[in-house]
Amino acid sequence: MLRILLVGGGTVWRLGVKSLLEKSGEATVTLSGEEGIVQGKFDVVVFDAASSGDRWVERALEIQRKYSGAALVAVLPRLTRDDLMLALETGVRGFIQPESDDGILIDVVKYVARGNAFVSRAFLEETGMITPPRVQHSPNLEHKLTEREKEILDLLTRGLANKEIAQALFITEKTVKNHLYRMFKKLGVQGRTQAAVFAMSLGSHKNESLD
Repeated sequence: MLRILLVGGGTVWRLGVKSLLEKSGEATVTLSGEEGIVQGKFDVVVFDAASSGDRWVERALEIQRKYSGAALVAVLPRLTRDDLMLALETGVRGFIQPESDDGILIDVVKYVARGNAFVSRAFLEETGMITPPRVQHSPNLEHKLTEREKEILDLLTRGLANKEIAQALFITEKTVKNHLYRMFKKLGVQGRTQAAVFAMSLGSHKNESLD
């Protein structure tokens, strides 16, 4: 059973999302107070980012620090490229719109709770980052990655640093850097965050249920 905390928004929003998530039978949901201060351990924090206006990334960082063991999902109507990049670096793991289908929220919550990251396809299109330009013409580019590169891309998307990736795969940190260099060239990306966005775009395309 997933432990979920709802932060931000008004009482009507929190009650509505609580009902939606608990209807799945797979989650217990706690509502934050107006100040968002709740004691306890949570698997996922669902944050009504729109309620914080232009400060939503800053607010997301505050929530991330307060509930460092939980994956953070931001619900917001619009997303710029700069905000997406900054929020990913901040540690936000999911980005969806308020008007998403009812079933998508619980799917995203389960998906990020397993250590994955998700950006809705609409946001990827809106930010111009659905895939890097070279990838748009090569839909099967991910198949050019070696199995080791795919493993490293998965761990990178989960937020692991090079040292942690090396420890997880029982290889040296220098070997990780070499794999990353080759992988970035294949994907046509300029760094870790863009590579993570590429991986998320694959998830958005392949399976809307995220299973």
